[in-house]
Amino acid sequence: MKAAVIGLGNIGRVHRTLLEDMGHTVVVCDVLPERREGGYADWREMLAREHPDVVHVCTPHALHADMVAGCLAEGAHVLCEKPLCIRREEVARILQAERAAKGQLGVCLQNRYNPSSRAAKSLLTGKTIVSACAMHAWRRDAAYYAADAWRGTWRGEGGGVLINQALHTVDLMLWIAGMPQRLAAQTGQLALAQTIETEDTAMLRWTGEAVCTLYATTGCGADFAPVLLFALQDGTRVELAPDALRVNGADVPLRAPFPSCGKPCYGGSHRLLMEDFYRCIADGRRFSIDGKEGAKSVEVVLAAYESCGREIVV
Repeated sequence: MKAAVIGLGNIGRVHRTLLEDMGHTVVVCDVLPERREGGYADWREMLAREHPDVVHVCTPHALHADMVAGCLAEGAHVLCEKPLCIRREEVARILQAERAAKGQLGVCLQNRYNPSSRAAKSLLTGKTIVSACAMHAWRRDAAYYAADAWRGTWRGEGGGVLINQALHTVDLMLWIAGMPQRLAAQTGQLALAQTIETEDTAMLRWTGEAVCTLYATTGCGADFAPVLLFALQDGTRVELAPDALRVNGADVPLRAPFPSCGKPCYGGSHRLLMEDFYRCIADGRRFSIDGKEGAKSVEVVLAAYESCGREIVV
């Protein structure tokens, strides 16, 4: 297939490398000449000239909605990096475009493909989860935010640690423990008030099928692997990490993960997700992380921003 990658920053280069490794023809688009290496500066021109089968949207968050809806309208399949979008009205627009489209929409929430995540999902499906807790603690400094002007801004990023770094952890909680009915959250700046305008720390509690709590920060002095804990009605305790799964303290044997492609925090499951997406296209099957699935974590994060400490209906 002919694939196009829009945006050749850190994650866009990962998509390009994996697509080439998978044997696809790749065209590229980026507004920066030093990144696009002779490719296109305008994504609409690229669509009109190249007619790609699949478009990978790897741009800053605020650009996702226009590009996803526009590429779907042109008949292309679309794989969008997380988050799917950053505003509630954009969710509705994208889902409408998906319903009207000939092509498929997929959202790149690759941590669902980690061997540990797959094993946890299989183990916990059909079980009664009474409580879940997650911690996502990373370090981000002024140099990280200075590297791209859109980072740490409401207009460009749509938020801070919740919409960016911790979104994968939010998604795994929702995928395994279910969507909330009511949610209360507090967000603030504990470490980066002089650097960013968005939150660097957040605490969430929601109720639905289970009582769930989540703590997320980019204000740590080091990066820690995200950890999710699940308590079952029968007393079983399950601990999920990116490369480990433990049940009542005992390790569950797992298939070895792929090596990371790009930053270590990306993990190695981008390739597994991309291969599945392309198989679904070839076989005419629905990709499991479609627009509706990809929108769930966005809806929860937006509700957290709206909460301001109050419990609200999601």
